[in-house]
Order: sequence, then structure tokens, then C-alpha cells
Amino acid sequence: MGAVKSEFGKFSGVMAKLKRQLNTAAKIVDETGVRTRAMERRLQTVEELPTEEVSVQIGLPDGLPVIQQNGGDD
Repeated sequence: MGAVKSEFGKFSGVMAKLKRQLNTAAKIVDETGVRTRAMERRLQTVEELPTEEVSVQIGLPDGLPVIQQNGGDD
């Protein structure tokens, strides 16, 4: 019985460590949600630039086509 009691104590310690690590992981997941919402708020204010202006802004050579996205409705 002494050996079982000793192993149970070790098991309890491992479970406590696992709980701490899972709590840490959950906090990180929550933080990514906060950052995602912050980026989404900022992106709502971004306007789509005309194709010609995009070419100038990113330095594309004249005549090189700009691939346009359709707003994620794919």
C-alpha cells in the first residue's frame, strides 16, 4: 500500500502541473482572440485602393496586373 500511496502522490503532482499548463494555454488562446479582434477593428477602416494606386504604392512596374480579391466571399 505504501508504494501505491507514493505513486498516487506523484500522479497528483503531475496532474497539478498539467492543470497549470492547460491554464496557461487557455490564457494564450484568449490573448490571440483579443489580438484578432483588435486587427479586425483596424481592418474595418481600411479602404480598397484603385488598382492604379495599388501599383504605385507597392512599386509594381507599369502593365503588371494586380490580383484583386473579392472580399473573402469565396
